[in-house]
Amino acid sequence: MTTQKNTLHLLKFMLCMICFCVCVQSFSKTHSSIKQKRAEALYNQAVTAMRSQKNAQAIKLLTQAGELGHIDAQNDLGLLYQSGMMVPQDYKRAMQWYKKAASKNYIPAMFNIGLMYHKGLGVSQDYKRARIWFLRAAKLNDADAQYNLGVMHHQGLGVKMNHKEAYIWFSLSAINGSKKGLDARDRVAVDLDLKTIAEADKTTKAQYDEFLLNQKKLK
Repeated sequence: MTTQKNTLHLLKFMLCMICFCVCVQSFSKTHSSIKQKRAEALYNQAVTAMRSQKNAQAIKLLTQAGELGHIDAQNDLGLLYQSGMMVPQDYKRAMQWYKKAASKNYIPAMFNIGLMYHKGLGVSQDYKRARIWFLRAAKLNDADAQYNLGVMHHQGLGVKMNHKEAYIWFSLSAINGSKKGLDARDRVAVDLDLKTIAEADKTTKAQYDEFLLNQKKLK
């Protein structure tokens, strides 16, 4: 009898815990939704303020939206601090905002971080780190990141010079709509034999299909 009572109490406790977890999850989702809507509203207000050239108000609203996790606001703040538009130029703060957005797989922010390492903006110029960030964006089919990787392989920046790899990255960039990627691919092709080009084209197709899957997983 005691065992049965204990089992009954345990079952009741477990049922209460399940109900509690469902309530917590429901509250969490609702809170998250409210937070997102608030961030979106602040971002839209910031855009309106910018159009009216109310820069101080725009920066305040962008910052509030960014602190609530709005990735466009975070990336925009990075761009503003990097360029010195509307705010004093501050590469450190730019990098901080870019990294917030990049942590949510926001492609433009990944690219911008790569660019800062590539150019040595607020950090020591580091082609290897630049390549890491360009690669993250490139694997999500960002044409500009793919183009930059092509340039790095073609010139041997942070990697061993490899014209076949350069051709592949330029090809991927071209597939994603980059005219300069297409032109660069054609220039590099002159230095490759037909067999190498055929191998590179095969690799390009496989990587493009893989990167498309990466994009779908984020949606």
